[in-house]
Amino acid sequence: MTDHIQNLWASLVPNHPQIKTHQPISQSRYHNVWKITTTDQAIFAVKHHLFATLTHGKPYDLLTVETNVTTQLLKEGVSVPPIVATSPEHGLAIYEWCGDQTVDDHCQHEISKNITNQIINTLLDLEATFQKHTAQLQSYTAPGSTLQDTLTTFIETVTPLTEILPNLIHTLTNQAPSHLLAHWHKIVANIKESPQRLGPTDYNARNIVLSNTHQPYILELAKIGYDWPERRLIQYTTSLGAHLPTGRILGLITPEAAYTYAQSAAKYRPASENQILTTLDNHHLIFHLLAALHCLQASTSPHHPWQNIDARLHDIQIALSQPFSNFESALFFRNLFQA
Repeated sequence: MTDHIQNLWASLVPNHPQIKTHQPISQSRYHNVWKITTTDQAIFAVKHHLFATLTHGKPYDLLTVETNVTTQLLKEGVSVPPIVATSPEHGLAIYEWCGDQTVDDHCQHEISKNITNQIINTLLDLEATFQKHTAQLQSYTAPGSTLQDTLTTFIETVTPLTEILPNLIHTLTNQAPSHLLAHWHKIVANIKESPQRLGPTDYNARNIVLSNTHQPYILELAKIGYDWPERRLIQYTTSLGAHLPTGRILGLITPEAAYTYAQSAAKYRPASENQILTTLDNHHLIFHLLAALHCLQASTSPHHPWQNIDARLHDIQIALSQPFSNFESALFFRNLFQA
């Protein structure tokens, strides 16, 4: 693929026609993202969208969606990387380089309140813009990402967790409280009843990069669909540190940050601060319980990408002890981890 990039570069980026270096930056065995530096010291990111040619001409055409969504977000002042050029026949997109450090990287070394607030504000801008232009953008919804698809996938995720939840809680807390499942079902019901919003579907802490001035830029906008904005917030801002020998599970959203988010989100959503905090609280709880389960599974698998399991479980215990709302069923679980 780098040969294709070399051959196409001058025609796609005529103002910076000669490549000096190209460096793979994706973590997978098959590299599909590169950092390109030209001879005049301009820097770009190039991505080979592996399935772009399969979606060509469809309503959810990856490169068309990313181009149009990016254009709309930039018009509204949302921090996303501008697209310099695309090559649909090769599935390539070229972006302005916006930063070397992802939020995942940042969290592993530093937790900064100022940077947290910048990320929250950027994600709020993203949410508000998608909300404003839903009628225009919803035709780009990817297969498997409709309101009902996302709800079905959520149910399929929590159903097996429900079955093992008493054993999982006992393993983590050495407690076997009564009414556990009754409170759990209320948490799941709250999420099922909470509104989903159109937005990116690939939301994780590696898909926000920070510039040298710590300005966040949101990546991966080629596939959009419906999901809970509270779930996006938790997963965008929680570092998993996968593949790092000393990697930990560290999140930016504290009770204070959660309140900051809810206060701002309530200004453009038909929901109260308390409703937003409750849904955020419940998504945070479920995410970290799933993470705990993965840790326990990883402890018996030497080839699992998660290492440093004891430290990860300690991080999860701390996260699970911090309530974001006064929702009784969430507090029930939080109290188990405060003991």
